[in-house]
Amino acid sequence: MATGEPRFYVDANFSGNGMTVGAQTSVWAWNGQEARLLAVHDYSNMIDDGRQVEFDGHDLTVPTKEELGPFSTYGPGTDPEATWTLHITPDGVEDRGVRWRDAELYWVVQFLGAF
Repeated sequence: MATGEPRFYVDANFSGNGMTVGAQTSVWAWNGQEARLLAVHDYSNMIDDGRQVEFDGHDLTVPTKEELGPFSTYGPGTDPEATWTLHITPDGVEDRGVRWRDAELYWVVQFLGAF
């Protein structure tokens, strides 16, 4: 950070029954005495999903499995795949939100969920 505080992220999966489990990724700043939470996101993840959390020096990209609202999903599948992105800056963290791989599916879920 601009203050010189190092930052780190924690990527964790909850234990679960089945292939789809709860997960959480958080980003923290360390001031030498304590950690300060900068961002956190809870989401679902498929255990055998080959996608990994990646950091390219600027963006932290977290693969997620989103909820289908009025529909149900098949547990061992990765769909609907999405990505949560955080942009890491010298002054903090900017949440760029969740982006579905299949934008059309996202909009159908939003539309049907409104009824």
